[in-house]
Amino acid sequence: MVQPRNVWLLLHGNGGQAADRIYALSAFDADDAVFILEYPGYGTREGKPSRRSFDAAARQAFALLRERFPDTPLCIAAESIGSGPASVLASELHPPDKFAFVVPFDNLKSVARGHAGPLGLLMAGSWDNVGALGAYRFHNS
Repeated sequence: MVQPRNVWLLLHGNGGQAADRIYALSAFDADDAVFILEYPGYGTREGKPSRRSFDAAARQAFALLRERFPDTPLCIAAESIGSGPASVLASELHPPDKFAFVVPFDNLKSVARGHAGPLGLLMAGSWDNVGALGAYRFHNS
């Protein structure tokens, strides 16, 4: 296997599933590896969608990729609701080397005020991305 220049973990938005994000692969460099996280309760992954399950899935995927690619920059790309569990990763002992956000939110409660629907399922223990990213510092290892 050829060693990628960067490894990206993509955390997709609320609508759809990981398989719907294949179109995003063309946005990444051909020398990079991209892994798309599927959330519990989405696609064929078992479980119930919740903040806790999304955060746990993101942490698990991040840890597996850190273990598999210990000497390669591990980067996070997140869209919409995915920016919540992505921001949580900023507090990891060895946090992501880069973040790229597409239509992120500051905190979920401010987004939910103007919307109804699936976001209500995720409101308990709402994400605060500004707070989670506040202490993030790039660590060049």
